[in-house]
Amino acid sequence: MKPIKIIFIGTGEIGVSLMEALVRHPQIDLTLVVTGIDKPMGRKMQLTPNEIKKAALNLGLDTFQPENINETSALEKLKGLNPDFLLVMAYGQMLKQPVLELPQIDCLNVHTSLLPTYRGASPIKSAILNGEEVTGISLMRVIKKMDAGPVYFQFKTDISNTDTGQTLSNKMAKLAAEEVPGAIVRIVDESLEPVEQNEAEATHVSKLEKADGVIDWSDSAEKIDCKIRAFNPWPSAFTFFEGKRLKIHQAKAHATPLPHKPGTVCEVEGRVGVSCGEGFLELIEVQVEGRKAQSIEVFLNGNQGFVGGEVGVKGWKLK
Repeated sequence: MKPIKIIFIGTGEIGVSLMEALVRHPQIDLTLVVTGIDKPMGRKMQLTPNEIKKAALNLGLDTFQPENINETSALEKLKGLNPDFLLVMAYGQMLKQPVLELPQIDCLNVHTSLLPTYRGASPIKSAILNGEEVTGISLMRVIKKMDAGPVYFQFKTDISNTDTGQTLSNKMAKLAAEEVPGAIVRIVDESLEPVEQNEAEATHVSKLEKADGVIDWSDSAEKIDCKIRAFNPWPSAFTFFEGKRLKIHQAKAHATPLPHKPGTVCEVEGRVGVSCGEGFLELIEVQVEGRKAQSIEVFLNGNQGFVGGEVGVKGWKLK
């Protein structure tokens, strides 16, 4: 079999492991890496490459950073490489029909859910938010409708009750690196055929914003714990104490009900907990605005009135 020519298209760090696996695969020729433009970062706002570009340069790969991949100049560059596949993972731009028609065989996307569930921009966090026990990745054909193309193959992974948005993203990255290159070879030798998605089972999730991280203490402790884990490391789940934003980085849900209204901070058998709509949430690691993350024990040293007080979002405004 001649080498399979692939143009990899991605911007998110989650795609780094897959890109590296493509380079290692003996039957694949990773011809070009298309990624997002450098962006100003840090206090000095210096133009900084994303993790995909950094890794690609370390691997000696050619990179291309069009502001709009659908523009004529970008199309001409990609067409001139005559790829067998375009392979997309966490790119951030919609590919229009002229781009989709460029590859000789297919344009593929690695989506981080078991389609048709969780189509859209936040499938990993949404799976944790909703208390799912299993998720995975779908290798699908890209069509005009977002995440609606026929699926070649799906690869599953468990979600533990300690997984965060970051740890589950790491699992997905590893799964993609292990499974996708081999699946592409199977597409070429025609042992994998795409299967249409069931539209009746489709669910959709939107891009998350900072404001979505606000904690509603009338929710159950279990639901709040899911939010804390899903939103770790970004955008973080948060509440307010004495007018200051308080991020909750790590906590543990308990089913035991407390005789206090939701949002009341209590001491429960030597632990610091917040009463919820159902059960209570044990606080383990928090971060008050302007400070570094710290254990609840260290936080209490500087906030003697915390236990017995209340947390909540009355009158809050997102800055």
